Parts: sequence; C-alpha cells; structure tokens
Amino acid sequence: VVGNMFLDNVVSNKKNKDEQTILFITRPHKSIKCYSPSRNHLEGVEILKTILEFMAINNDTKLIIKPHPMDNYLLYEECIFGSGMEARIKITNENLQNIFPKVNLIVTEDSTAGAESMFYKLPCIHAHLAKTEPVLPLVKYGSALPGNTKDKLKESLISSFKLSKKEYEKMKKGQEYFIKDFLPLGNLTDLVNFIMKNI
Repeated sequence: VVGNMFLDNVVSNKKNKDEQTILFITRPHKSIKCYSPSRNHLEGVEILKTILEFMAINNDTKLIIKPHPMDNYLLYEECIFGSGMEARIKITNENLQNIFPKVNLIVTEDSTAGAESMFYKLPCIHAHLAKTEPVLPLVKYGSALPGNTKDKLKESLISSFKLSKKEYEKMKKGQEYFIKDFLPLGNLTDLVNFIMKNI
C-alpha cells in the first residue's frame, strides 16, 4: 500500500571486482510451501549442485547461501559435504543487508529477498527450475540473466563474471525499471496514517 520504507539506506556494493563471491538466495522449499505440482522441494538442491559444478572448475569462486526460513538448510549441508569445497562455502542467517556488499553476483530464486536485491545493482541470475513461469519477471525486465534450466544456469554463471560495461549498465537499468514497478520506496508517516485510519 505504501511501499517499503525499510530500504532507504541501501549500502552500495564495495566487493573487489577481481574476486568472485556468489550469493545464493533460496525460496521456501519445505513441502508446506510447494503448493503447485510443478514445485519440487529439491529444486534448491539442484540449483546448488549446478553452482557447485561451476565452482569445481573455477577455484577462486566462493559461495554464500542464504536459505529462506521455510527452507531445509540441512539438504544443502548434505550436498556440500564431501565436495572438497567446504572451505569456500558458507550457509548463513546473517541479515541480507550485511551480505549484499560482500558479494559480486546474486543467484536468486523467486523470493522477496531476491526482488529486494535489485537495489544493490549487482549482476543477478534468476534460477528457476520449475516448469511453470516464475512469479518475478526479473529476466523479462532485463534485471537478471536466465537460469531456467541447469544448462542455462551454467551459461549465465560463466557470462555473469564477464559482463561488458554496456551489458552491466543495461542490467542495472532493467533493475531500476523493476524497482520502479514492483518495489516503490515507502514512507513511515504514510504507513502510520494508513494504520490509524484502518484500525
């Protein structure tokens, strides 16, 4: 109704561009949240496996996983264990606003957190392995690279770290359009007035 008044103080990304740190933001995968037949509780694990395949041949790449509160992070731990990359991977419940400045690529599923990541003007991939269309039109807006199949996700992981200045500026412009249409900044006074009038 009044937009999001919690995003007024966005900290810009200060990550060294020569480093490669991926942030994987998951959607809820617990069975209670997989409403439609097209959703699978292992979708996040399949996305992670694809990221790990990329990391196996890109030894300087690190990964931070921010699981949704309604996701099963133990499945990710099982996937990581024995990969030989445990030292390069971290699963965290740290506040996302503290994580964004530490990374230089976001892989997000359909999630509110993924939508809010648009404010940080980072290269982004929209990972979505379900057969249905994603809820968030990140790719249609040009605000994220596609990750709608495992092969496409791999391609986007490779190209995301090689974006030209022109490609990066085009993505940032798409992110601005997405924010304008889906995440207007709010105002605390408006929120209080709305609550008072509708009690």
